[in-house]
Parts: sequence; structure tokens; C-alpha cells
Amino acid sequence: MKAISIFNDVLGPVMRGPSSSHTAAPYQIGRMARALLLGPDRVPHLSRGTASEGERSEADAAADGPAEAAFVFDPGGSFAQVYREQGSDLGFAAGLLGWPLTDERFGQVLDVAAREGVDIRFSVASLAHLLPLTPEGAGLEEGKLHPNTVEMRLRSRRGRTLHAVARSIGGGALVFTQVGGWPVSLTGDAHELMVEMAPDAEPSALLRALGRVTALLAPEGPPPARQERGG
Repeated sequence: MKAISIFNDVLGPVMRGPSSSHTAAPYQIGRMARALLLGPDRVPHLSRGTASEGERSEADAAADGPAEAAFVFDPGGSFAQVYREQGSDLGFAAGLLGWPLTDERFGQVLDVAAREGVDIRFSVASLAHLLPLTPEGAGLEEGKLHPNTVEMRLRSRRGRTLHAVARSIGGGALVFTQVGGWPVSLTGDAHELMVEMAPDAEPSALLRALGRVTALLAPEGPPPARQERGG
């Protein structure tokens, strides 16, 4: 049984209007897509270390950042009909740029992005190719996409790329259903770890990757390096 949230199920989420499904959730989708694109070492609040290291991380995040973003809506879905009228485009863009929800420039975000050299495009095209990876138990009729589905293809200034699919599922809530062609279920309610490895990677490569992430997220920071044998 789903837990009832006094905020999302009774009062409604903290959001930019006019619509929780078509404005608030797109902002959160854009924000989460930014984090997935840039990675934890480019998201300042996940950085550890000294103040100067934190400042460098913020500078790195700004120097990297999104360069291109393409958002695609299925013609049979609701985003295709209302993404301009209900500010879905503004929400996706503001979240992608990492703006706070209360930024006064929210209504001008597309103009600001263009001035900063960020190419953000929205289009309407069939997303029928996504159906084979629709998670089981999604509560949808066979052969039907969720009406609030968006496909995203992003590129950062440093060449990172991200292909992801997400849905707005009501009350400002969201779920990512695909990342990099893999079926997932990411709602943003918990920390998630995804490690992408080459098919022929050695087990030691996975251990190194996990060790790096563990050190990055540890509250006390990475353990001190061993300086001498037996120390």
C-alpha cells in the first residue's frame, strides 16, 4: 500500500504553476536529468573535502554544464498538447540548468539558456520505439505509452551524453523509466547508484568504480592513504 503524503496527496507539492503534472514535475525531471548527465563529481552538494576543493567543484560544474538538450513528446500524449501553454518547456529547462525553484527568471529561462549557448529543443514525434522497454506492472494498456512521457537526449560541454526517458506521474512526482537504454525505476526519493561498465571489463574495474563512489559519498570523506607497509 502506498504511503499517503500530506504534501503531495493533500496539500500539493511546493511548485511553480500552473500544473503539478505539467510544470512542477518537468522541473524535477530536468533537475534529475542534469544530475545524471553531469555525474556526482560535477554536482557541488555531493563534493567532499576542503572549502577550496568545494569551490573548484562548483566551478567545474559551471564550466561543464549542459550544452545541448532535446526533449521529445509523443503526439498522443498530454505534453505534446500543453507543453508551451502550461510551462512544461520552462520547467524542463530551469531544472536542466540547475536553477532553484524560486528563481525570478523562470519565465525567461529559454532566452537565458540561448544567450549562454545552451541549445534546448522541444519536438513532437512518435515514441512508439520505447514500448518494448516499458516496465512491467506500469498500469498501462498494452501498446500504450504513459501520456506524460518525455524522451531526452542530452550532451554536456565536456562531451558527456545521456539518453533517458521519464514520466510525470501526478502531484509533481516523477519516474525515470530508462537511462542509457536500460530499464530503470528512479523516482528521486532515494540515492541510487548506477555503474556502467564495458562488457569485457574485469571485476577489479567494478571494485575501483565502487570504491571511488563510496569515497565520494562518505560523510567523513575518503580514508587516509596508506603510507607504508604494515602501517
